Amino acid sequence: MPSVSPQGLQTLVCSKASDVPSFVIDILFQDEVHSNVVLPTLLKCALLERMGTPLLGQLWIICFVWNGNICEIKLIATCTDGMMGKYPVFLYSPVPYSSLHSDPSIRTALDAAGRELFKNVSTRRVYSVFGVDILSRTFVEIWTKNTRIQPMAEPYYSSYISYCTPQTFINKSLTLPYGEYCDLRQATVNDRDGVARLNYIFAKDSEPFILTWEQAYREADELIHKGLVFVHTLGKEPKPAKIVSLVAFTRNTEKTATITKVVTDPEARGRKCAERLTRFVCHQLFTRGRKENIALFVGVNNPAAKVYQRVGFVGIGENPAPANGVEHWVEYGFDRQQVDLGHW
Repeated sequence: MPSVSPQGLQTLVCSKASDVPSFVIDILFQDEVHSNVVLPTLLKCALLERMGTPLLGQLWIICFVWNGNICEIKLIATCTDGMMGKYPVFLYSPVPYSSLHSDPSIRTALDAAGRELFKNVSTRRVYSVFGVDILSRTFVEIWTKNTRIQPMAEPYYSSYISYCTPQTFINKSLTLPYGEYCDLRQATVNDRDGVARLNYIFAKDSEPFILTWEQAYREADELIHKGLVFVHTLGKEPKPAKIVSLVAFTRNTEKTATITKVVTDPEARGRKCAERLTRFVCHQLFTRGRKENIALFVGVNNPAAKVYQRVGFVGIGENPAPANGVEHWVEYGFDRQQVDLGHW
């Protein structure tokens, strides 16, 4: 049974995806771009449960109020596992960004989510939190007050969420210098070494979420086996081509894909490999995958935003036009002496 606050906010805690009410899932499907940190994992866990796979340590906290006969979800907080380890606490709210600051129930919902997390998981499990800026910032304040675990001095990740649609997508060809040749394709098992190497390079610049070589290969095997990674090879006559860039998309639903990793070998940077491959992947997802949106997060100061802008991702890059739904999302970490790092 949901708990009820004096303000009428109800809190439902689910340890199984199958216990999450259908009205919650319906709300998530209405906003697949921004719910990409919640919905894909929920659907994956629900499928595994139906197949009889026992899942432990998964938690969904739903905070909502009734407005007449209408259920208004204020917050969903999740504590779940991903491909390579335990995810941060993800925060999602369907409340419009412009209303989050003025809606008093949001603070109440974050208080409730913090209490439920404290009751249901070890404080060492909450190594970071990721959500739209005001949600993450307020959660950190609440969690630190309740646990005395201090946040790290600087956020792990400060980013914008952007998206591309078939209407904003910019399809164009990028030529290579004379004598060079490339191939853009879905990765195969024969690409394992190249994918693992780029996984390792990507994580090397993603402190504290670095990978060992063993982990880099494990991630490569997962991505290739599930068909979630494309590669860009580059060669120059008479030398053979090698993998120089990859794009992975790992949080996906029927209508929306989320690009979660773009990395290029340092020796091949400046050759437009990432732009060429990202555009190719988007085209494949729109045409063969029949996606209606492709989401991604890009660092606030990441020059790659210009690359994604040229592909058709909105609201980012140089002098971008305003775009609805492009929001500031932040990941705050907690004192590493008092938590156990996961990976995402």
